Amino acid sequence: MQKPSAARTLFGIFTVFLIIINVTSQLEANSIAEKSSLLSEDPLSEYLLSSENSSTFFNPFSNISPPITWDKELGVGYLSTAPLISNGIVVVKSPVGLFAYYATNGTELWVTQEESKWDFEMGPLTLVKGTIIEGTPIPPLVITGWSTGKITANSLIDGEQWWQVNTSAPVNGIHGRITLHTGDENSGGAVDSLLIVPIEDGALALQAHSGEERWRVAFPDSILGYRHSVTSFEVNNETMFAMGDEKARVTVWNLSSPSEAVTYSPFEIESGLIRSNIIALPNGRLLLPIQSVNGGALVEWQSSDNTTTGVFELNGPTGLLVENNNLVVVPSGQNTSLYYCANQCEWVGMATESPVTGEAVVLTEETNTTLSVILPYNQNNGIYVAKNVSFINSSWHISNQSNWQLTPRVQQFVTAGFASSESGYAYAICNDASYIALIVNDALLSSESHNNLLVWWAEAQENASSPAQTNGSNSTDNGSNLNSNEYIIPTIILFSIWLIFIITSLVLKVSIFQSKGKWPFTILTTLLLLGMILALPALQQYANEQVGEEGLGRDDGLWPVEWNGTQVIGFTFDSTQFDERYSDKVTYMDSGGQIISQVNANDSNSEIWIGGFSDYSNVLDLTVAGCDVAGLELQYHGENIGVRVDLISLASDGENDRWLLYYEDEILAAIAANANSIDSNATIMWVYT
Repeated sequence: MQKPSAARTLFGIFTVFLIIINVTSQLEANSIAEKSSLLSEDPLSEYLLSSENSSTFFNPFSNISPPITWDKELGVGYLSTAPLISNGIVVVKSPVGLFAYYATNGTELWVTQEESKWDFEMGPLTLVKGTIIEGTPIPPLVITGWSTGKITANSLIDGEQWWQVNTSAPVNGIHGRITLHTGDENSGGAVDSLLIVPIEDGALALQAHSGEERWRVAFPDSILGYRHSVTSFEVNNETMFAMGDEKARVTVWNLSSPSEAVTYSPFEIESGLIRSNIIALPNGRLLLPIQSVNGGALVEWQSSDNTTTGVFELNGPTGLLVENNNLVVVPSGQNTSLYYCANQCEWVGMATESPVTGEAVVLTEETNTTLSVILPYNQNNGIYVAKNVSFINSSWHISNQSNWQLTPRVQQFVTAGFASSESGYAYAICNDASYIALIVNDALLSSESHNNLLVWWAEAQENASSPAQTNGSNSTDNGSNLNSNEYIIPTIILFSIWLIFIITSLVLKVSIFQSKGKWPFTILTTLLLLGMILALPALQQYANEQVGEEGLGRDDGLWPVEWNGTQVIGFTFDSTQFDERYSDKVTYMDSGGQIISQVNANDSNSEIWIGGFSDYSNVLDLTVAGCDVAGLELQYHGENIGVRVDLISLASDGENDRWLLYYEDEILAAIAANANSIDSNATIMWVYT
């Protein structure tokens, strides 16, 4: 029997050893990636490891103004509605999309991109808790409506869009609060939750976790609504809904029969409008805020028999009303009044004579005998002011002076309410200066387990019997989001040893696969191939990661090499937005206006690319230069947050719900063109979508 050589034996052992290292490294990397993902997504992890954190505590019922933990200027337009704080994450709504940060330290977590008809978005954010439906885990969802008529649902964890629904938005779109109605458990053990959305022509009911439409109610006579919300209330153990319209009418319906909705005109007033939420009171009563240029009215109305039981004066445009323990806060453009409505509404007093047209907020002390009414003063140096209201001798009484006030570091008009987390560990403010600030209570951080959400989500996905996404969401295999660097080194070693061995065998004209004895060298071949198979996914992923990190540049053979390292401006519009010089063509020209090449476009879009620029400091200056070189008409105007481009060539911003947007280095920008500084090798592309 011929014994194998020592070299062959050592090679076989070493190959097996490398395979074991490779497999173990991959398994360990998966485990480390999963754990580090949880740690990196844990809103507390970075904060608790920091040695610079100060010990703070803010009591909203005290006389001490809240200390700011961190703040930011986002530069993305008016922030007109209160942020949402949940599970250690704060979500901010802007005209260009949603921004999510860790509440404790302001580290950016995720961003979404949306379009807006206006410079503001007033539709509040609604949170739907995570659940598991028929084996499919669904994360907590951030729900909101937009001025374009779109309704979006994004994961609180990573911002991924779970579903979206488009509705008609002839004028204003959706600016009211979405009502979450939680029903009974269905046969699958899950709670069937409905979102009642105040769309422009009425109301729309959607299944909360899928966006599936259940029913809709329309205003009669094709009347529209603006900033209205749908209020739920109980009458004889039946769930009812009510909403107001632009004729000061109230439409009421039963949850079980929305097709039988009835519209009433409880109070006749010239040019009356209901542009706020209706307040539900005990015994089927509703409080209707009717505004009018000739003087409005706050109407107490009994829905069961269509009778008016009280009328109070209401001046100016109304903000969003709020009720707590039968105390109703009614903000308006001239003052904010309080009413006690346990039996029949009675005026309690005036909280302020400053304008409050946004979101009033009421926080409750544990005893329910003291409330903190927090008002955003909507003036050019807007501030937040808090007043305590105490229940004494069977009635509510307002404190004579403000308990505290909060002045933003960057002041502007304020409509967004004072946001608070579930357990009071964090509070947030924002304003029209695109400014956001957080107050974090160090002493209460441990009272809310932030990591529980991430642990639940990881376990739910692991145990799921079906993919985690539903109804039109963009599927992502989270299991592939691993860092291949953890195991790429042993993989490279394995391939290097294999290559060295093969080359050496060829040079020495020795084959390791020939043996006259019983030693099974075939096993070595099998093990080697197995190691290669196991290693290939790692190498493939590593290559993919490098491509992802480096990005994909434009490379169609026409891109001039002289443009490398210079500033390039492009315009990609459909052919109808260019004249005959550029329509149905892809055009390349230098910064002097000389056409380098011009070819027919492959689709309905036409493109103009101009390169070789340098030293332009922002997007607007580069755009002006590009339009001048190409002979394109350019129009723009200044706003509080910067310059807005109105027209490029024949593409008019906002016409037929189409908008001018720009990308910087293939990333959609969310900042005014003149406020966005650019590098010396930046590529800017304008699109019309």
